[in-house]
Amino acid sequence: MNRSPRLARAIIVVVFATLGSAWGVSRAHAEIIPAFTGSWEMSTSEDRASFQDQSIARLLGSIGSAFDGVFSFDGSIANYSQQGPTCGPPPFGACITVWSGIFSGGTVSFGAFNQEAQYEFTGAITGGSFSGLLNKDPTDNLGENLAEFGFISTSTRFFSLDTGEVLNGWRSEGTFRVRSCVGDCGGSFGTLTMTTSTVPEPGSMTLLSAGIGALATLWRRRSRVSVG
Repeated sequence: MNRSPRLARAIIVVVFATLGSAWGVSRAHAEIIPAFTGSWEMSTSEDRASFQDQSIARLLGSIGSAFDGVFSFDGSIANYSQQGPTCGPPPFGACITVWSGIFSGGTVSFGAFNQEAQYEFTGAITGGSFSGLLNKDPTDNLGENLAEFGFISTSTRFFSLDTGEVLNGWRSEGTFRVRSCVGDCGGSFGTLTMTTSTVPEPGSMTLLSAGIGALATLWRRRSRVSVG
């Protein structure tokens, strides 16, 4: 006669224990997530992407008011197309070269640092495109390359320099749009846009699975008692 209320109470205990533990992990991570969700300007005066070299080693920028950031990418390209140089009549005719292609993959890396903590990830380019133009004449050699792609992180962590605590289980994804000066100039500037969220850690997933299994067992037992 008293088994059903006891089983009901047991089910409630398991549910709250499971959800409470998983919520605790997410809450610990969630305190820092807003700092890495948004859009930021990144630039470098030393490197640029052009033609079939769609990579830049270090673009720097401020991540909000709290962190200094660095973003790098190395794109794998496909469907590359180049026309030119097509030159006008001498002596002052310009020679124009244009190119374009798509990103078939590649890698990205990101780091954000201050005196208290650092956040970093490595990831993969999920797709995008690029195009460029170079105009050469006897007095000038100038052009630009525009690239835009999406990415998703494959390994992410947050490290507290104060406590030594390392938090894994992060996921960052977003887009990067960068314009490079090509020719007798150098440098690149772009916009990094991304969203960062938590991913349940293995321990939380194990706990959740155990909780679900316990609930299923209790439900089966309750069903047998009811039928009996």
